[in-house]
Amino acid sequence: MCFRQLFKRIPSFSKTGRCSLACLNVAQALGVVNDNIFKFTMVFLLIEVLGAAEASSILSATGAIYVIPFLLFSSYAGILADRLSKQKLLVFMKGVEVLVMGIAILAFATRVPWLCYGLLFILAIHSAVMSPSKYGMIPELVSQHVVPRANGLITSTSYLAIIFGTFLASFLTETTHSQFTWVACICFMIAIGGFLAALGIKKTPEQAKKIKAHPFFLKEIYYTLRIASLTPHLVTAIFSSAFFLFVGAFTQLNVIPFAIQTLHLSEIAGGYLFLVSALGIALGAFLAGKLARYKTALGLSCVACLGIAINFLFLSITTSLPLVIISLVLIGAFGGLFAVPFDTFIQLNSKDERRGQMIAAANFFSFTGVFIASLLLYVFSQFLELSSANGFAAVAALTLLVFLILISRLSEFFFSFLAKVFFFFFSPCRIELSALESNLSAILVLEKASFRKAFFLASQFPTMHFLFPSNRFKQSWYCRLIYSLHTAPKGLDTQELIAYAQTQLLPERPICVFFRKTFQIPTSAIYGWIELFQTKPLVFFIRFYKERTGWICRLEKKD
Repeated sequence: MCFRQLFKRIPSFSKTGRCSLACLNVAQALGVVNDNIFKFTMVFLLIEVLGAAEASSILSATGAIYVIPFLLFSSYAGILADRLSKQKLLVFMKGVEVLVMGIAILAFATRVPWLCYGLLFILAIHSAVMSPSKYGMIPELVSQHVVPRANGLITSTSYLAIIFGTFLASFLTETTHSQFTWVACICFMIAIGGFLAALGIKKTPEQAKKIKAHPFFLKEIYYTLRIASLTPHLVTAIFSSAFFLFVGAFTQLNVIPFAIQTLHLSEIAGGYLFLVSALGIALGAFLAGKLARYKTALGLSCVACLGIAINFLFLSITTSLPLVIISLVLIGAFGGLFAVPFDTFIQLNSKDERRGQMIAAANFFSFTGVFIASLLLYVFSQFLELSSANGFAAVAALTLLVFLILISRLSEFFFSFLAKVFFFFFSPCRIELSALESNLSAILVLEKASFRKAFFLASQFPTMHFLFPSNRFKQSWYCRLIYSLHTAPKGLDTQELIAYAQTQLLPERPICVFFRKTFQIPTSAIYGWIELFQTKPLVFFIRFYKERTGWICRLEKKD
């Protein structure tokens, strides 16, 4: 019987999305625990075999071997996730993990270094192949509004698993008195548990049976980015997701010399400080799943990016251990709040037949970020001779630059998030949305406009863009920098202005024409527009009324 027939016979014992999500979470968490136990236990074994003098070389080789498969095979893993059933691929790879851990018992018993490194490489390939399937199947298991919560749960559990796996590696090594074979046996049992959990995920369909892989993986990544560029903000989300792992990797690498140079602690204590940051990521990811809603979640990510920059800056100037711990927890928490909305955006805005490739592209750039973090730390310490505290300050400046880029590219989400917070706490106002519930691609005319009114509209329509007549705003610099602001060409009459507004419309993206004064649009302009575009736009006037309970905003359709 051929491999493909065997692959199709992989079973599934679940029928519901909630049960499947729980099984997916357990399967991936056990995999993360196993990765960390195996990786660190292998380091302890090789240090014992080769000597403590080789510790730095062993750690460097371990890090490189684990990262390389993500760079080489991420694009192919994405194609596999789209061509095959993600559930079946996940179960198959969990079976590979069981096999690897079985061989690891032999490798740890014989203490052969090349065999240990080889198994780590295979385990890294296993993780690289699993990742697009793990995240890509979430929208196939749960409804769209549950995806942010599911991502928050998966990410939170992953970082808790990292902490637990790192702890277990040291704990089991010490408890078994460096009997590494027994540790490998425990890893084998954990792998079996993960395999059984994967069987509990319900079957998912194949999405793109005919898609083919290019032999040169960089060209595949480039082609994926070209497709992603056709969807607004998808490329931004992919690179932002990668930036999160860059920040995490730099923090993990720099916190140990920071602990030694600034806090005068040991390198072991520095390792524990990163676990504090990982705990913060788990907390932030869980909160992001609870707080973030799909329409405004990217605005939360922008605010979280600013929080990361501020805490990096604070970390670079403090020498108090309690304040350092608080800063690291906050960096982690803001990191979780930053990452989950972008992961959700990638999942929900990728086509079903391309979702695995989009996630794979994000993985490729994420681990490129890990490599850049290592290179940057080397440049800071060896060439620029910066202290570890100054290294955190440099990354704070870089994060602040990323924040400015994000609020430029994701301005509608950022301003919508800020507006929601403002009007919730300080200025209650309600809006009657019945006219727009069925169609968000509409032209809204805001008369007697003020920025307060526009701010309120932004709070209600996260994807809204604003169009300013050129007689008031003559190609302002901020209209060129901010994605959601547009200036109409000079000299347009009413009919042409509405026609120009229509050219800025995209699905589910209303555009508001911003008038400082009352400006009645004649019916002839609407007819002229219909004749020009062979379709009928939805044109609404925005009216604000003062009532006892506060302001009310109504949308009135122009007949």
